[in-house]
Amino acid sequence: MFFEKIDKNSWKRNEYFEHYFTNIP
Repeated sequence: MFFEKIDKNSWKRNEYFEHYFTNIP
């Protein structure tokens, strides 16, 4: 899962996390 990849880099970035969540079908 790409979650673990952005987990350490974008865990603090809510906007980045939200973007990824929005892409999840």
